[in-house]
Amino acid sequence: MTEKLKTLAKRIEHVGRALYGRFWTVKMAAGLGISRSQLFEYRRPYGGKTDRARDLDCELVALIEREQALSQERAAGLTVLRIEIERTAGIARKRSKREQEAEHVA
Repeated sequence: MTEKLKTLAKRIEHVGRALYGRFWTVKMAAGLGISRSQLFEYRRPYGGKTDRARDLDCELVALIEREQALSQERAAGLTVLRIEIERTAGIARKRSKREQEAEHVA
């Protein structure tokens, strides 16, 4: 384990910033189904007044997986949108095999 991710507080911040950017705390708390104040407690040394039975590391992994699935859905939707606009505007360009498969879905 890298030194920077050794504590739960560091892992929470690392995942939050990676998923949501600079202002990550509100979205991270919502994604974990907790309040911002609860998130703050988890980030305190020794977990503050948190529920010790809760496995927040597993919840972080599940949150990453949910965000990943949402990103894939959004990417597919954007591909369909781009193809639709290209067709409508008469834009022709060479497409990858993956894009050609997506075009057949649209």
